[in-house]
Amino acid sequence: MVENHAAWLYCDPHAPPFFLQSELSQIDKLYEIFDPMCVPPLACSFAKMHHHQHIIGVVDEDGFLVLYNTLKTGKASVIKTWQVHTNAVFDLEWLQKEDKILTGSGDQTIVLHDIETCSKLDIFKGHASSVKSISSHTSSDDVFVSGSRDGHIMVWDRRVSKRGEN
Repeated sequence: MVENHAAWLYCDPHAPPFFLQSELSQIDKLYEIFDPMCVPPLACSFAKMHHHQHIIGVVDEDGFLVLYNTLKTGKASVIKTWQVHTNAVFDLEWLQKEDKILTGSGDQTIVLHDIETCSKLDIFKGHASSVKSISSHTSSDDVFVSGSRDGHIMVWDRRVSKRGEN
């Protein structure tokens, strides 16, 4: 029987993480990040762009996004940390062809972020409750779908102007 192993990633973006190397013999370089006073992660995802596939994004209930380089360990693995919402972030979605991430939050918005500059590029409003899930189209970074606690699923197209605008 093959055992499944996982490394738990707990990170408080406000405090330096404490790293423990795993003793699992079947998995090389598996690390646990442990901080007992941390903010629990709500979602995590590997980058989709080929040159960034070693990077993961983690979002939390305080509205922070942390980018980690899985090729490094310790404090050196933290690439960037920034607050992307003022409410809990329930999901994130990396775009396939751009260095950008979508985040969905309890503030009822989806935000498009540039990961190089940590800037907000666009804010998508339309849900009446927390945005719980986001998924981008496999062939177009301009199209994505979101699901909300309000019971609605919305399909978004970044190329289309906002409602009421020409």
